[in-house]
Amino acid sequence: MSALQRSVLIVTLGFLLLLLRSVVWRAVALGPFTPQLVLPMAIFLGVSPDVRLVRGAVIAFLLGYLSDGFCGLPMSVHTFLTMATYLIVRGMGLRVFLRGPWFQVGLTFVASALFGLATTGVRSIFEAEAPFAVDGGSRLLIYSTVATAFATALVSPVVFAAMRSIEDTATGRRESAAT
Repeated sequence: MSALQRSVLIVTLGFLLLLLRSVVWRAVALGPFTPQLVLPMAIFLGVSPDVRLVRGAVIAFLLGYLSDGFCGLPMSVHTFLTMATYLIVRGMGLRVFLRGPWFQVGLTFVASALFGLATTGVRSIFEAEAPFAVDGGSRLLIYSTVATAFATALVSPVVFAAMRSIEDTATGRRESAAT
């Protein structure tokens, strides 16, 4: 399977995960425990040695753009932060974190918490203030950020496995392991 076909599959998977997130969030009302399902995809692209820089950047941009579309954010906050997450993880060169689910969960938790705080920070700079006072805003921010990061970390091994199965079709690793 070519890199273009794998890239289209990854973006399609991202779209389906965003659709799942929006449907489950409305049906189950998970509140702050709704995971960011696209963020582990950007992290996988950053730590995967088989994904080239430009290909990963384009996919991360498209996933962030789709995420903005689902959230209804006109400012491209998720596009910017998904790209930033991809580039930071890529720059750190954390290839060792693909080795096991505990490392995936830990890395995803930290990245998701930072993503949530950065999203709130960027939105607070560029959006108008709420016309009403929010009591306990800092506790609410920390609670919702940690809750989202926790939920994202829990689902990250499943997202990583789906991404790995798409990327493994390029090299035929599963077929060669069977022979």
